[in-house]
Formats: sequence, structure tokens, C-alpha cells
Amino acid sequence: MFDMRDRALLLGGWNLRKAVELAIVIEDMGAERYRRLSRKWEATENLRALFAKLADEELGHCEGARALLDEAAAHRSDPASELDEDCLKAIAHDHLFAEDGGALGGIESLAGEQQVLEKILKFENATLHFYRGLRDVLGPSSTLDRMIAEEKRHAVEIMRAMGER
Repeated sequence: MFDMRDRALLLGGWNLRKAVELAIVIEDMGAERYRRLSRKWEATENLRALFAKLADEELGHCEGARALLDEAAAHRSDPASELDEDCLKAIAHDHLFAEDGGALGGIESLAGEQQVLEKILKFENATLHFYRGLRDVLGPSSTLDRMIAEEKRHAVEIMRAMGER
């Protein structure tokens, strides 16, 4: 799922900028995975359309995350936020870099629609959890609030697709 360069974002010297850089990696990786899933499930119109839409929206989130780099640069850390920063690192480690490949690990080998939808729901929820943690560290951000709202909508759309089975 992630390469060694991406994993290095979690090692040593963790800071808010690295967290935002990781958000860019997460969104870019999500867009690529959704593009692949759209091609794999092209014969199932509702899944193809869902994955294509999610891929496009994840690219928009990449741009939003890039805009957060400026906010991260202007952020002044205080001792109270150190716990939130460490928690953010733990969220990324557990949900995105876990030994089993994280939230999307092995998704391309799944044959069942329901299994794929459950896996992407876990990814979207992990991303949502990560962004809420990022907001705890960064503070108010209209860019981040928009991204959080869109990730919530993704989870709802996936749940609706799961109900269609």
C-alpha cells in the first residue's frame, strides 16, 4: 500500500508538517486505488461509478491537503498539543501502516463486492479519524473542515452502496 518513503514519514522527527505530508500521500494513494477499482469493476455500473467519483474527489483532497501545508507552517505548537500530535502518529500507524497493509491492504485481490466495500469503508473511516486528529492539532481550518465533511459523505455513500446488495 505505502512504500518505504511514505512509511518514513512516521519515523523519527514526527511533526505537524509530516502529518500533513502524510495526508497528501493518503489522498493520492486513495485516488490511485479507486481508479484501479473503477477499472476492475467496470462491468458493475454502480461500483464503477462510485469508485470513479471517489477517485476524482480524492484528487481534490490532495489539493486541500497541499493547502494545509501553509497552515501547518504557520502553526505554533504548544505543549498541550504534543499529546494530540502523538495520537495522530498512532492513528496513522495503526490504521494506515499496519502490518496487514493498513486499511486498503489486499483490496485488489478481493473478489466479492461486499468485501471490497467493507474495506474501502474502513479506509474512509481511518482517513476521517486521521483528519479529525489533524484538526485537533492544527486548530480551526475551513479547508480541513471541508475535507472532513467530504470524507463523512464518502462513508455514507459507501454504506448506501453496501445496502444495495
